[in-house]
Amino acid sequence: ASCREYDIPVDPHFTLERVLGDPPEVRQWNIQGLPADPLSVENGIIVTRGRRWPLMIDPQTQANRWIRAMEKKNRIQVIKLTESTYLRTLENCIRVGNPVLLENVEENLDPALEPVLSRQVFKQQGRLLIRLGDTDVDYSPDFRFYVTSKLPNPHYPPEICVKVTVVNFTVTPKGLEDQLLVQVVAHERPELEEEKNNLVLQIATGQKQLKDIEDKILHMLAVSQGNILDDTELIETLGASKTTSVEINSQLAQASETKTKIDTACEGYRPVAKRGALLYFVVADLAGIDPMYQYSLQFFVKLFNSSMDRAAQSQELGERVEMMIRVITEDVYTQVCRGLFEKDKKLFSFLITVQILRMERQSIADEEWSFFLTKGGFVDENDLPPNPAEDFIGKSVLGGLRNLDALGPFHGILESFRQETEAWREWCQNDSPQDLKLPAGWGDKLNAFQQLMLMRVLRDEKVVAAVTIFILNNVGKFFVDVPAFDLASSYKDSSPLIPIIFVLSTGADPTLYLQNLARDMGFFERLKMISLGQGQGPIAESLISMGREGGDWVCLQNCHLASSWMPELEKLLESHQSLKLHEEFRLWLTSMPSKVFPASVLQSGIKLTNEPPKGLRANLKRTYEDLTEEEFNYFDVKEEMEDRDNKSRAWKKLLFGLSFFHASIQER
Repeated sequence: ASCREYDIPVDPHFTLERVLGDPPEVRQWNIQGLPADPLSVENGIIVTRGRRWPLMIDPQTQANRWIRAMEKKNRIQVIKLTESTYLRTLENCIRVGNPVLLENVEENLDPALEPVLSRQVFKQQGRLLIRLGDTDVDYSPDFRFYVTSKLPNPHYPPEICVKVTVVNFTVTPKGLEDQLLVQVVAHERPELEEEKNNLVLQIATGQKQLKDIEDKILHMLAVSQGNILDDTELIETLGASKTTSVEINSQLAQASETKTKIDTACEGYRPVAKRGALLYFVVADLAGIDPMYQYSLQFFVKLFNSSMDRAAQSQELGERVEMMIRVITEDVYTQVCRGLFEKDKKLFSFLITVQILRMERQSIADEEWSFFLTKGGFVDENDLPPNPAEDFIGKSVLGGLRNLDALGPFHGILESFRQETEAWREWCQNDSPQDLKLPAGWGDKLNAFQQLMLMRVLRDEKVVAAVTIFILNNVGKFFVDVPAFDLASSYKDSSPLIPIIFVLSTGADPTLYLQNLARDMGFFERLKMISLGQGQGPIAESLISMGREGGDWVCLQNCHLASSWMPELEKLLESHQSLKLHEEFRLWLTSMPSKVFPASVLQSGIKLTNEPPKGLRANLKRTYEDLTEEEFNYFDVKEEMEDRDNKSRAWKKLLFGLSFFHASIQER
């Protein structure tokens, strides 16, 4: 806009990719793991074209994986500042020209890296040298240096920023939506994705041919002697070039038109990608509730793809999209819920519901969501309006009503309390106001979330019950029911590289469930268990080493008691990526919530919680879930038994009575 204001010519379709990108190279980056969305591609261009070494903010480790794959052929070396030998490795790579990836840096870097970051290279007797500490090291022109950080929002001091190119690879909602759209189209219409990639390469080749023709003509004009019109070779070349240019331009126009049609067809699947991006950021926000609630983008994309496989097929695009959206949402809820504590499961459902209404249906305004979270902010008790009903409205409630009254949909709510005091008193003092319609016509004026806002102000203690109804009415009963604890299902989702982590709570011990599963699967004799503590680290390492070779199950209990050994566990699991593991090997970990538990292990693992049930219904449900089918139908399978039906009915009544008695005792 500023350029147009001063009549400076601008290209309305300018992108960094069009100017500095090479389509075949970008395609190769995508194959090597760089996401195909425009932001990631532009970041890739900056990383490879920048004059300073890149420092990549990479909480989802997308850049890290791409750099490793891209430089694998050049024998990249990966180092960390916590390693005692990292400077020696760096020195060797600078000498021989191998690329180096320094990963997991914090907000401060080692001063010893100063010469490398600043590229303090000098010549001496025809040799390129760089000084590291007190030593002059030969500097290879092939050396490349990459730095990545997992911190989501680091604050680097100016003295670091002026030496490096800071590139933010943190995934954005729009960026992730574009990434997931590529996944959906590749899954649903692989021929479209392949044709689009071929067209990109075809267009790039055509443009290169045109550039070569231009360069050839300019070269011949520059070296031509005498009268140009007498230069037969030049005239013939110009004629042939013109014909070739016309053909290439025609092909490019056709290719561009086809590419536009393909892009339009792909857009039909965007609602699926949009729902996926929405769900990922809801899941990512859970880490703010508890440090154990961490999930990697890799985990999410894998779940996203498996959900598309599970969704029912349909010839109608609209129906297929709706089915994929439903299955993806349900699978994310189920998979994440199994790793949440009971107190947070309804919150997770509520966040999913709210984000769907906010981002897809636009039925919740940002100011309404903000009010629900804060009740409108600070209330000055000296600056309140007259209280229309002091017997049931306190000062804090009055302040909340005053703040609500300032929002458009609630304008007049205070006046309604003055005019309809009795109706509001009856509603406010009811034991179950969430089941009643709002008085004085406000039930028709306000939508469901706005009524929830009013409940937040008037009867805060009833918000949880009201939220349950809100979830039920907007996304369905599936998101109100808590998925049952199912260890066998979690085992099926695991692999030798994916540990299963029990997040413990007071009074819960999942080892009995693990032993029962091991017995059912024929692994009871091969289940090795050790409770971690002081001096147990080497024993645990030995068990893991034997387990990954022999296919045993290894359970490390109480990881939170071995905080000093957790970095070793992280390195051990990271090393598994490059090892051949026995396909039956499984690693089971138990830990109370702890900030020292390695985030990378949490993100890559399957998390489970198994709290003692609370409430009569939950206790009964748990008892019946723990019963096997043979135990529940004990007399049904005994065909030769006399009076089997009566005994079966009596057995089930007895079972229920005993379960009910057990649940009652548990609650007392």
